[in-house]
Amino acid sequence: MKKTLLSLFFLLAILSIEAQCISGKGIMGGQCSNLSIVTVPAYDVSVGMGLNDVNTLKNIMKIECGYIDKNNIVYGGSIGFRPHPTGNDIGTFNDASIAGFLGYNLAGCIIITGDIGLTRTTTFYPENNIVKSRTNVKVSPGMAIKFITMYAPFPITFGGYASNAAIGMTIGTIF
Repeated sequence: MKKTLLSLFFLLAILSIEAQCISGKGIMGGQCSNLSIVTVPAYDVSVGMGLNDVNTLKNIMKIECGYIDKNNIVYGGSIGFRPHPTGNDIGTFNDASIAGFLGYNLAGCIIITGDIGLTRTTTFYPENNIVKSRTNVKVSPGMAIKFITMYAPFPITFGGYASNAAIGMTIGTIF
């Protein structure tokens, strides 16, 4: 099911992307500057949902903000948290993450980034009829890709991300 949804997502994203030139400063220079979907500098804001533990199906909501500078370099950060407690969880923020990313706006319509962050996870387990918890904080390197489309009067981004802490999808806009 997950593979089918992911395949469908990428197929829709690829079919909706028009071939673009690198805006203004690329191989074609001025000839292609009017073809770019995104006018730089710009801001990218996305929200997404990811899965951080396949065994317990803990969903993590992710909010990320990025800046695309005049040279199409993308940098920013993201935070993630579990929006609702599951199982024996006491609070909402038992699982959370924070990350910074750096990447490139390829051809004015595809954003590729690499990120590094910290992820905090809490595992609950029974011991002598008492539920105990164990907290783990780990470094989580990863990657993300976003496709910029013009389904609406404003740019919409569809993307996916993966790290050793989570895998998920995002949707957002650029302004």
